[in-house]
Amino acid sequence: MADRGKIAAKEGGFAWLFSLGGAFVRYGNNIILTRILGAAGFGIYALANTIVTVTTIATSFGFPSAMVHFVAKEKEKENYSSTLWFIKNGTKLTLIIGILSLSFFVLISPFIANKVYKKESLVVPLIGLGLSIPFLSLYNVKSSILQGFMRIRKRVFIEKIAHPLIFSLFLLIGALFVRKMEFVLFCYVLSAAIVFLFSYIWVRKELQKIPPLPPLKENRYRELFSFSIPILFLNFLSFFILQSDILIMGFFREPKEVGIYAIASRLALGVGMPADSLGASLAPQYSALTGKSDTEGLSNLYKTSTRWIFIAASIAAIVLIFGSKLILSLFGKDFKEGILPLSVLTAGQLFSAAFGTNGTLITQTGHPKVNLVNAIFVGIFNVILLVILIPEYGALGAALGSALSLIVVNLLRSIEINIILKISPWNKSILKPLFSVSLSLIAGFLLYNIVPLLSLLVSLILFVISIIFLGMEKEDKELFGKLIEKVKLA
Repeated sequence: MADRGKIAAKEGGFAWLFSLGGAFVRYGNNIILTRILGAAGFGIYALANTIVTVTTIATSFGFPSAMVHFVAKEKEKENYSSTLWFIKNGTKLTLIIGILSLSFFVLISPFIANKVYKKESLVVPLIGLGLSIPFLSLYNVKSSILQGFMRIRKRVFIEKIAHPLIFSLFLLIGALFVRKMEFVLFCYVLSAAIVFLFSYIWVRKELQKIPPLPPLKENRYRELFSFSIPILFLNFLSFFILQSDILIMGFFREPKEVGIYAIASRLALGVGMPADSLGASLAPQYSALTGKSDTEGLSNLYKTSTRWIFIAASIAAIVLIFGSKLILSLFGKDFKEGILPLSVLTAGQLFSAAFGTNGTLITQTGHPKVNLVNAIFVGIFNVILLVILIPEYGALGAALGSALSLIVVNLLRSIEINIILKISPWNKSILKPLFSVSLSLIAGFLLYNIVPLLSLLVSLILFVISIIFLGMEKEDKELFGKLIEKVKLA
Protein backbone atom coordinates (compact mmCIF):
# COMPACT_ATOMS: atom_id res chain seq x y z
CA MET A 1 0.00 0.00 0.00
CA ALA A 2 2.80 2.43 0.90
CA ASP A 3 4.50 1.94 -2.48
CA ARG A 4 1.22 2.36 -4.32
CA GLY A 5 0.42 5.46 -2.30
CA LYS A 6 3.79 6.92 -3.25
CA ILE A 7 3.21 6.11 -6.92
CA ALA A 8 -0.27 7.64 -6.77
CA ALA A 9 1.11 10.70 -4.99
CA LYS A 10 3.99 11.11 -7.45
CA GLU A 11 1.93 10.67 -10.60
CA GLY A 12 -1.07 12.43 -9.06
CA GLY A 13 1.17 15.32 -8.02
CA PHE A 14 2.47 15.72 -11.55
CA ALA A 15 -1.07 15.34 -12.86
CA TRP A 16 -2.30 18.02 -10.47
CA LEU A 17 0.42 20.45 -11.58
CA PHE A 18 -0.34 19.68 -15.22
CA SER A 19 -4.06 20.04 -14.60
CA LEU A 20 -3.49 23.33 -12.83
CA GLY A 21 -1.57 24.58 -15.84
CA GLY A 22 -4.26 23.15 -18.08
CA ALA A 23 -6.96 24.95 -16.13
CA PHE A 24 -5.21 28.29 -16.67
CA VAL A 25 -4.86 27.46 -20.36
CA ARG A 26 -8.55 26.54 -20.69
CA TYR A 27 -9.71 29.63 -18.81
CA GLY A 28 -7.40 31.72 -20.98
CA ASN A 29 -8.89 30.00 -24.01
CA ASN A 30 -12.39 30.92 -22.83
CA ILE A 31 -11.33 34.53 -22.27
CA ILE A 32 -10.08 34.69 -25.87
CA LEU A 33 -13.29 33.08 -27.16
CA THR A 34 -15.56 35.45 -25.22
CA ARG A 35 -13.58 38.44 -26.42
CA ILE A 36 -13.81 37.25 -30.05
CA LEU A 37 -17.43 36.06 -30.01
CA GLY A 38 -19.06 38.13 -27.24
CA ALA A 39 -21.51 36.72 -24.67
CA ALA A 40 -24.22 35.77 -27.21
CA GLY A 41 -21.77 34.25 -29.72
CA PHE A 42 -20.02 32.34 -26.96
CA GLY A 43 -23.41 31.05 -25.79
CA ILE A 44 -24.05 29.55 -29.24
CA TYR A 45 -20.51 28.13 -29.35
CA ALA A 46 -20.83 26.64 -25.83
CA LEU A 47 -24.15 25.00 -26.70
CA ALA A 48 -22.72 23.50 -29.91
CA ASN A 49 -19.59 22.36 -28.07
CA THR A 50 -21.70 20.62 -25.42
CA ILE A 51 -23.76 18.77 -28.04
CA VAL A 52 -20.60 17.67 -29.87
CA THR A 53 -19.02 16.48 -26.60
CA VAL A 54 -22.09 14.37 -25.85
CA THR A 55 -21.75 12.82 -29.34
CA THR A 56 -18.04 12.20 -28.77
CA ILE A 57 -18.78 10.32 -25.55
CA ALA A 58 -21.18 8.07 -27.48
CA THR A 59 -18.57 7.64 -30.23
CA SER A 60 -15.86 6.55 -27.80
CA PHE A 61 -18.22 3.71 -26.73
CA GLY A 62 -16.73 3.52 -23.24
CA PHE A 63 -13.39 2.42 -24.66
CA PRO A 64 -11.28 5.05 -22.81
CA SER A 65 -12.25 3.63 -19.40
CA ALA A 66 -11.99 0.09 -20.77
CA MET A 67 -8.44 0.77 -21.99
CA VAL A 68 -7.36 1.96 -18.55
CA HIS A 69 -8.88 -1.12 -16.93
CA PHE A 70 -7.63 -3.80 -19.34
CA VAL A 71 -4.21 -2.32 -20.13
CA ALA A 72 -3.38 -1.85 -16.43
CA LYS A 73 -4.80 -5.26 -15.49
CA GLU A 74 -3.14 -7.26 -18.29
CA LYS A 75 0.15 -5.42 -17.95
CA GLU A 76 0.18 -6.13 -14.19
CA LYS A 77 -0.12 -9.84 -15.02
CA GLU A 78 2.47 -9.47 -17.84
CA ASN A 79 -0.08 -10.75 -20.37
CA TYR A 80 1.37 -8.57 -23.14
CA SER A 81 -0.42 -10.35 -26.00
CA SER A 82 -3.75 -9.53 -24.35
CA THR A 83 -2.59 -5.95 -23.71
CA LEU A 84 -1.80 -5.50 -27.41
CA TRP A 85 -5.13 -7.07 -28.43
CA PHE A 86 -7.17 -4.61 -26.36
CA ILE A 87 -5.16 -1.63 -27.60
CA LYS A 88 -5.38 -2.59 -31.28
CA ASN A 89 -9.06 -3.47 -31.34
CA GLY A 90 -10.16 -0.64 -29.04
CA THR A 91 -8.49 1.87 -31.36
CA LYS A 92 -9.85 0.25 -34.54
CA LEU A 93 -13.41 0.20 -33.25
CA THR A 94 -13.16 3.83 -32.11
CA LEU A 95 -12.04 4.92 -35.59
CA ILE A 96 -14.91 3.08 -37.33
CA ILE A 97 -17.57 4.37 -34.93
CA GLY A 98 -16.08 7.89 -35.10
CA ILE A 99 -16.36 8.12 -38.89
CA LEU A 100 -19.92 6.77 -38.87
CA SER A 101 -20.90 9.17 -36.08
CA LEU A 102 -19.44 12.15 -37.95
CA SER A 103 -21.43 11.33 -41.08
CA PHE A 104 -24.68 11.02 -39.15
CA PHE A 105 -24.00 14.13 -37.06
CA VAL A 106 -23.41 16.36 -40.11
CA LEU A 107 -26.72 15.19 -41.60
CA ILE A 108 -28.73 15.76 -38.42
CA SER A 109 -27.16 19.11 -37.38
CA PRO A 110 -29.67 21.31 -39.29
CA PHE A 111 -32.55 19.47 -37.62
CA ILE A 112 -31.01 19.95 -34.13
CA ALA A 113 -30.43 23.66 -34.75
CA ASN A 114 -33.68 24.60 -36.50
CA LYS A 115 -36.25 22.17 -35.11
CA VAL A 116 -34.99 21.27 -31.62
CA TYR A 117 -33.38 24.52 -30.44
CA LYS A 118 -34.96 26.85 -33.02
CA LYS A 119 -31.65 28.70 -33.41
CA GLU A 120 -30.52 28.93 -37.04
CA SER A 121 -27.15 30.36 -35.98
CA LEU A 122 -26.39 27.00 -34.33
CA VAL A 123 -26.07 25.10 -37.66
CA VAL A 124 -22.56 26.23 -38.63
CA PRO A 125 -20.99 25.70 -35.14
CA LEU A 126 -22.54 22.22 -34.93
CA ILE A 127 -21.18 21.10 -38.29
CA GLY A 128 -17.82 22.83 -37.76
CA LEU A 129 -17.18 21.36 -34.32
CA GLY A 130 -18.65 18.03 -35.46
CA LEU A 131 -15.74 17.56 -37.87
CA SER A 132 -13.50 17.04 -34.82
CA ILE A 133 -15.48 14.03 -33.49
CA PRO A 134 -13.16 11.26 -34.83
CA PHE A 135 -10.04 13.10 -33.60
CA LEU A 136 -11.51 13.75 -30.14
CA SER A 137 -12.60 10.12 -29.74
CA LEU A 138 -9.26 8.74 -30.88
CA TYR A 139 -7.06 10.92 -28.71
CA ASN A 140 -9.26 10.16 -25.69
CA VAL A 141 -8.69 6.43 -26.27
CA LYS A 142 -4.96 6.91 -26.89
CA SER A 143 -4.54 9.01 -23.73
CA SER A 144 -6.35 6.32 -21.73
CA ILE A 145 -3.94 3.71 -23.08
CA LEU A 146 -1.10 5.90 -21.78
CA GLN A 147 -2.89 6.06 -18.43
CA GLY A 148 -3.04 2.25 -18.35
CA PHE A 149 0.74 2.26 -18.84
CA MET A 150 0.95 4.69 -15.87
CA ARG A 151 2.05 7.55 -18.13
CA ILE A 152 -0.26 9.88 -16.24
CA ARG A 153 1.54 13.08 -17.11
CA LYS A 154 1.22 12.42 -20.82
CA ARG A 155 -2.45 11.54 -20.40
CA VAL A 156 -3.16 14.76 -18.49
CA PHE A 157 -1.16 16.81 -21.01
CA ILE A 158 -3.19 15.38 -23.91
CA GLU A 159 -6.61 15.73 -22.28
CA LYS A 160 -6.20 18.88 -20.20
CA ILE A 161 -3.51 21.02 -21.82
CA ALA A 162 -2.65 20.20 -25.42
CA HIS A 163 -5.97 20.90 -27.15
CA PRO A 164 -6.87 24.20 -25.44
CA LEU A 165 -3.23 25.35 -25.64
CA ILE A 166 -2.86 24.76 -29.38
CA PHE A 167 -6.38 26.08 -29.94
CA SER A 168 -5.52 29.27 -28.03
CA LEU A 169 -2.30 29.81 -29.97
CA PHE A 170 -4.14 29.57 -33.29
CA LEU A 171 -6.85 31.92 -32.03
CA LEU A 172 -4.33 34.49 -30.80
CA ILE A 173 -2.45 34.48 -34.08
CA GLY A 174 -5.56 34.64 -36.25
CA ALA A 175 -7.61 36.99 -34.08
CA LEU A 176 -5.43 39.87 -35.25
CA PHE A 177 -6.97 39.42 -38.70
CA VAL A 178 -10.19 37.39 -38.35
CA ARG A 179 -12.92 37.55 -35.67
CA LYS A 180 -15.54 35.16 -36.98
CA MET A 181 -17.17 31.95 -35.78
CA GLU A 182 -15.92 30.05 -38.85
CA PHE A 183 -12.31 30.88 -37.97
CA VAL A 184 -12.82 29.65 -34.39
CA LEU A 185 -14.26 26.36 -35.66
CA PHE A 186 -11.37 25.82 -38.08
CA CYS A 187 -8.84 26.35 -35.27
CA TYR A 188 -10.70 23.89 -33.04
CA VAL A 189 -10.70 21.05 -35.58
CA LEU A 190 -7.08 21.61 -36.58
CA SER A 191 -6.02 21.57 -32.91
CA ALA A 192 -7.87 18.28 -32.31
CA ALA A 193 -6.07 16.68 -35.27
CA ILE A 194 -2.66 17.81 -33.97
CA VAL A 195 -3.38 16.48 -30.46
CA PHE A 196 -4.36 13.12 -31.93
CA LEU A 197 -0.99 13.02 -33.69
CA PHE A 198 0.78 13.63 -30.35
CA SER A 199 -1.16 10.83 -28.67
CA TYR A 200 -0.52 8.42 -31.55
CA ILE A 201 3.25 8.97 -31.39
CA TRP A 202 3.42 8.54 -27.60
CA VAL A 203 1.37 5.33 -27.60
CA ARG A 204 3.52 3.94 -30.40
CA LYS A 205 6.64 4.57 -28.33
CA GLU A 206 5.11 2.67 -25.39
CA LEU A 207 4.24 -0.27 -27.62
CA GLN A 208 7.81 -0.44 -28.93
CA LYS A 209 8.93 -1.32 -25.37
CA ILE A 210 6.84 -4.50 -25.41
CA PRO A 211 8.77 -7.54 -26.70
CA PRO A 212 7.60 -9.01 -30.05
CA LEU A 213 4.84 -11.51 -29.37
CA PRO A 214 2.56 -13.64 -31.52
CA PRO A 215 -0.93 -12.14 -31.87
CA LEU A 216 -3.57 -13.32 -29.44
CA LYS A 217 -5.65 -16.09 -31.03
CA GLU A 218 -8.40 -15.73 -28.46
CA ASN A 219 -11.30 -13.40 -29.31
CA ARG A 220 -12.04 -11.08 -26.35
CA TYR A 221 -14.66 -8.78 -27.88
CA ARG A 222 -17.31 -10.06 -25.50
CA GLU A 223 -15.16 -9.15 -22.48
CA LEU A 224 -14.35 -5.75 -23.96
CA PHE A 225 -17.97 -4.86 -24.73
CA SER A 226 -19.23 -6.29 -21.44
CA PHE A 227 -17.06 -3.72 -19.65
CA SER A 228 -17.31 -0.82 -22.10
CA ILE A 229 -21.05 -0.72 -22.85
CA PRO A 230 -22.11 0.05 -19.25
CA ILE A 231 -19.28 2.62 -19.20
CA LEU A 232 -20.66 4.17 -22.40
CA PHE A 233 -24.04 4.81 -20.82
CA LEU A 234 -22.40 5.77 -17.53
CA ASN A 235 -20.10 8.36 -19.12
CA PHE A 236 -22.92 9.68 -21.28
CA LEU A 237 -25.23 10.10 -18.31
CA SER A 238 -22.46 11.45 -16.05
CA PHE A 239 -21.64 14.12 -18.61
CA PHE A 240 -25.33 14.76 -19.10
CA ILE A 241 -25.66 15.37 -15.35
CA LEU A 242 -22.82 17.90 -15.54
CA GLN A 243 -23.80 19.60 -18.80
CA SER A 244 -27.56 19.14 -19.11
CA ASP A 245 -27.88 22.57 -17.52
CA ILE A 246 -26.40 24.15 -20.65
CA LEU A 247 -28.38 21.88 -22.99
CA ILE A 248 -31.67 22.70 -21.25
CA MET A 249 -30.85 26.41 -20.91
CA GLY A 250 -30.54 26.45 -24.71
CA PHE A 251 -34.27 25.61 -24.91
CA PHE A 252 -35.52 28.27 -22.51
CA ARG A 253 -33.00 31.12 -22.50
CA GLU A 254 -31.28 33.46 -24.93
CA PRO A 255 -27.69 32.76 -26.11
CA LYS A 256 -26.28 35.60 -23.99
CA GLU A 257 -27.48 34.07 -20.72
CA VAL A 258 -26.33 30.63 -21.87
CA GLY A 259 -22.86 32.08 -22.50
CA ILE A 260 -22.68 33.73 -19.07
CA TYR A 261 -23.78 30.55 -17.33
CA ALA A 262 -21.39 28.40 -19.42
CA ILE A 263 -18.43 30.41 -18.13
CA ALA A 264 -19.61 30.08 -14.52
CA SER A 265 -20.06 26.34 -15.01
CA ARG A 266 -16.59 25.87 -16.50
CA LEU A 267 -14.96 27.89 -13.74
CA ALA A 268 -16.70 25.79 -11.05
CA LEU A 269 -15.27 22.62 -12.58
CA GLY A 270 -11.89 23.84 -11.31
CA VAL A 271 -12.95 22.69 -7.83
CA GLY A 272 -13.26 19.15 -9.16
CA MET A 273 -9.87 19.31 -10.86
CA PRO A 274 -7.94 17.71 -7.94
CA ALA A 275 -10.26 14.68 -8.03
CA ASP A 276 -9.83 14.38 -11.81
CA SER A 277 -6.04 14.70 -11.55
CA LEU A 278 -5.50 12.23 -8.74
CA GLY A 279 -8.21 9.97 -10.16
CA ALA A 280 -6.10 9.51 -13.29
CA SER A 281 -3.33 8.07 -11.13
CA LEU A 282 -5.67 6.12 -8.85
CA ALA A 283 -7.69 4.30 -11.54
CA PRO A 284 -4.97 1.78 -12.49
CA GLN A 285 -4.01 1.48 -8.80
CA TYR A 286 -7.59 0.58 -7.87
CA SER A 287 -7.69 -2.04 -10.64
CA ALA A 288 -4.37 -3.57 -9.58
CA LEU A 289 -5.33 -3.71 -5.87
CA THR A 290 -8.67 -5.29 -6.79
CA GLY A 291 -6.85 -7.93 -8.84
CA LYS A 292 -4.81 -8.78 -5.71
CA SER A 293 -7.90 -8.71 -3.43
CA ASP A 294 -6.14 -6.15 -1.21
CA THR A 295 -9.21 -4.56 0.41
CA GLU A 296 -7.21 -2.94 3.21
CA GLY A 297 -4.83 -1.29 0.75
CA LEU A 298 -7.78 -0.14 -1.33
CA SER A 299 -9.47 1.40 1.71
CA ASN A 300 -6.33 3.22 2.89
CA LEU A 301 -5.59 4.58 -0.58
CA TYR A 302 -9.18 5.81 -0.98
CA LYS A 303 -9.26 7.57 2.42
CA THR A 304 -5.87 9.21 1.99
CA SER A 305 -6.62 10.42 -1.53
CA THR A 306 -10.02 11.79 -0.44
CA ARG A 307 -8.34 13.98 2.18
CA TRP A 308 -5.82 15.28 -0.35
CA ILE A 309 -8.58 16.01 -2.85
CA PHE A 310 -10.70 17.86 -0.30
CA ILE A 311 -7.80 20.06 0.83
CA ALA A 312 -6.92 21.06 -2.75
CA ALA A 313 -10.58 21.54 -3.71
CA SER A 314 -11.15 23.78 -0.67
CA ILE A 315 -8.45 26.18 -1.84
CA ALA A 316 -9.99 26.32 -5.32
CA ALA A 317 -13.46 26.90 -3.85
CA ILE A 318 -12.27 29.78 -1.66
CA VAL A 319 -10.66 31.47 -4.67
CA LEU A 320 -13.75 31.07 -6.86
CA ILE A 321 -16.28 32.19 -4.25
CA PHE A 322 -14.50 35.27 -2.94
CA GLY A 323 -12.65 36.14 -6.16
CA SER A 324 -15.69 35.60 -8.42
CA LYS A 325 -16.22 39.27 -9.28
CA LEU A 326 -12.61 39.81 -10.31
CA ILE A 327 -12.36 36.51 -12.21
CA LEU A 328 -15.59 36.94 -14.17
CA SER A 329 -14.66 40.48 -15.18
CA LEU A 330 -11.79 39.01 -17.22
CA PHE A 331 -14.31 37.55 -19.66
CA GLY A 332 -16.14 40.84 -20.21
CA LYS A 333 -18.51 43.13 -18.33
CA ASP A 334 -21.60 41.03 -19.14
CA PHE A 335 -20.18 38.00 -17.33
CA LYS A 336 -20.34 39.62 -13.87
CA GLU A 337 -23.98 38.51 -13.85
CA GLY A 338 -22.70 34.98 -13.22
CA ILE A 339 -21.40 35.62 -9.67
CA LEU A 340 -24.26 33.93 -7.80
CA PRO A 341 -24.54 30.89 -10.12
CA LEU A 342 -20.76 30.45 -9.85
CA SER A 343 -20.91 30.43 -6.03
CA VAL A 344 -23.72 27.85 -6.00
CA LEU A 345 -21.95 25.59 -8.50
CA THR A 346 -18.70 25.88 -6.54
CA ALA A 347 -20.45 24.77 -3.34
CA GLY A 348 -21.82 21.70 -5.15
CA GLN A 349 -18.39 20.81 -6.50
CA LEU A 350 -16.79 21.18 -3.05
CA PHE A 351 -19.36 18.80 -1.58
CA SER A 352 -18.52 16.33 -4.35
CA ALA A 353 -14.78 16.65 -3.64
CA ALA A 354 -15.40 15.63 -0.01
CA PHE A 355 -16.29 12.13 -1.30
CA GLY A 356 -13.10 11.68 -3.34
CA THR A 357 -12.87 9.51 -6.43
CA ASN A 358 -15.91 7.40 -5.56
CA GLY A 359 -17.08 6.94 -9.16
CA THR A 360 -13.63 5.78 -10.26
CA LEU A 361 -13.43 3.39 -7.30
CA ILE A 362 -16.78 1.76 -8.14
CA THR A 363 -15.86 1.33 -11.82
CA GLN A 364 -12.30 0.09 -11.39
CA THR A 365 -13.28 -2.45 -8.74
CA GLY A 366 -15.49 -4.13 -11.33
CA HIS A 367 -18.90 -2.54 -10.67
CA PRO A 368 -19.53 -0.22 -13.65
CA LYS A 369 -23.20 -1.25 -13.78
CA VAL A 370 -23.71 0.22 -10.29
CA ASN A 371 -22.45 3.56 -11.55
CA LEU A 372 -24.72 3.20 -14.57
CA VAL A 373 -27.81 2.79 -12.37
CA ASN A 374 -26.70 5.81 -10.33
CA ALA A 375 -26.30 7.88 -13.46
CA ILE A 376 -29.73 6.91 -14.82
CA PHE A 377 -31.46 7.82 -11.56
CA VAL A 378 -29.57 11.08 -11.01
CA GLY A 379 -29.83 12.01 -14.70
CA ILE A 380 -33.63 11.82 -14.55
CA PHE A 381 -33.64 13.68 -11.23
CA ASN A 382 -31.37 16.37 -12.69
CA VAL A 383 -33.46 16.93 -15.81
CA ILE A 384 -36.66 17.26 -13.78
CA LEU A 385 -35.02 19.84 -11.49
CA LEU A 386 -33.63 21.85 -14.41
CA VAL A 387 -36.88 21.86 -16.37
CA ILE A 388 -38.64 23.17 -13.27
CA LEU A 389 -36.02 25.71 -12.18
CA ILE A 390 -34.53 27.14 -15.40
CA PRO A 391 -37.69 28.72 -16.92
CA GLU A 392 -38.34 30.56 -13.65
CA TYR A 393 -34.85 31.34 -12.33
CA GLY A 394 -32.58 31.08 -15.37
CA ALA A 395 -28.88 30.65 -14.64
CA LEU A 396 -29.41 30.52 -10.88
CA GLY A 397 -31.99 27.75 -11.32
CA ALA A 398 -29.55 25.79 -13.49
CA ALA A 399 -26.85 26.16 -10.82
CA LEU A 400 -29.17 25.00 -8.03
CA GLY A 401 -30.33 21.97 -10.02
CA SER A 402 -26.77 20.94 -10.93
CA ALA A 403 -25.48 21.37 -7.37
CA LEU A 404 -28.33 19.31 -5.89
CA SER A 405 -27.71 16.55 -8.43
CA LEU A 406 -24.03 16.40 -7.45
CA ILE A 407 -25.01 16.08 -3.80
CA VAL A 408 -27.43 13.22 -4.52
CA VAL A 409 -25.06 11.19 -6.73
CA ASN A 410 -22.22 11.40 -4.22
CA LEU A 411 -24.43 10.31 -1.34
CA LEU A 412 -25.62 7.34 -3.42
CA ARG A 413 -22.08 6.28 -4.34
CA SER A 414 -20.90 6.56 -0.75
CA ILE A 415 -23.69 4.27 0.48
CA GLU A 416 -22.99 1.73 -2.27
CA ILE A 417 -19.24 1.65 -1.62
CA ASN A 418 -19.96 1.04 2.04
CA ILE A 419 -22.31 -1.85 1.19
CA ILE A 420 -20.28 -3.47 -1.61
CA LEU A 421 -16.69 -2.87 -0.51
CA LYS A 422 -17.19 -2.08 3.20
CA ILE A 423 -15.15 1.09 2.66
CA SER A 424 -15.75 4.66 3.84
CA PRO A 425 -14.21 7.73 2.15
CA TRP A 426 -13.11 9.22 5.48
CA ASN A 427 -11.32 8.63 8.73
CA LYS A 428 -10.95 11.13 11.57
CA SER A 429 -8.17 12.99 9.71
CA ILE A 430 -10.82 14.57 7.41
CA LEU A 431 -12.04 16.65 10.37
CA LYS A 432 -9.00 18.94 10.19
CA PRO A 433 -9.52 20.24 6.62
CA LEU A 434 -13.28 20.29 7.22
CA PHE A 435 -12.86 22.59 10.22
CA SER A 436 -10.31 24.73 8.35
CA VAL A 437 -12.49 25.34 5.29
CA SER A 438 -15.57 26.04 7.45
CA LEU A 439 -13.65 28.63 9.47
CA SER A 440 -12.25 30.23 6.32
CA LEU A 441 -15.63 30.46 4.59
CA ILE A 442 -17.27 32.05 7.63
CA ALA A 443 -14.49 34.65 7.89
CA GLY A 444 -14.64 35.32 4.16
CA PHE A 445 -18.40 35.89 4.11
CA LEU A 446 -18.17 38.28 7.07
CA LEU A 447 -15.63 40.40 5.20
CA TYR A 448 -17.03 40.07 1.66
CA ASN A 449 -19.52 42.95 1.85
CA ILE A 450 -16.83 45.24 3.30
CA VAL A 451 -13.82 44.55 1.04
CA PRO A 452 -14.26 41.62 -1.41
CA LEU A 453 -10.56 41.25 -2.21
CA LEU A 454 -9.64 41.30 1.49
CA SER A 455 -12.12 38.48 2.14
CA LEU A 456 -10.28 36.35 -0.43
CA LEU A 457 -6.84 36.99 1.08
CA VAL A 458 -7.97 36.50 4.68
CA SER A 459 -9.87 33.28 4.00
CA LEU A 460 -6.95 31.77 2.07
CA ILE A 461 -4.41 32.69 4.73
CA LEU A 462 -6.70 31.45 7.48
CA PHE A 463 -7.20 28.12 5.73
CA VAL A 464 -3.45 27.50 5.34
CA ILE A 465 -2.63 28.59 8.89
CA SER A 466 -5.38 26.47 10.45
CA ILE A 467 -4.29 23.39 8.46
CA ILE A 468 -0.72 23.83 9.71
CA PHE A 469 -1.81 24.64 13.28
CA LEU A 470 -4.05 21.57 13.53
CA GLY A 471 -1.17 19.42 12.33
CA MET A 472 -0.69 17.76 8.96
CA GLU A 473 -0.79 14.00 8.57
CA LYS A 474 2.45 12.19 7.77
CA GLU A 475 1.28 11.41 4.23
CA ASP A 476 0.25 15.05 3.73
CA LYS A 477 3.71 16.30 4.72
CA GLU A 478 5.35 13.88 2.30
CA LEU A 479 3.01 14.87 -0.50
CA PHE A 480 3.44 18.59 0.19
CA GLY A 481 7.22 18.18 0.17
CA LYS A 482 7.09 16.38 -3.16
CA LEU A 483 4.84 19.03 -4.67
CA ILE A 484 7.27 21.75 -3.58
CA GLU A 485 10.09 19.81 -5.25
CA LYS A 486 8.09 19.46 -8.46
CA VAL A 487 7.28 23.19 -8.48
CA LYS A 488 10.97 24.03 -8.00
CA LEU A 489 11.92 21.68 -10.83
CA ALA A 490 9.23 23.16 -13.04
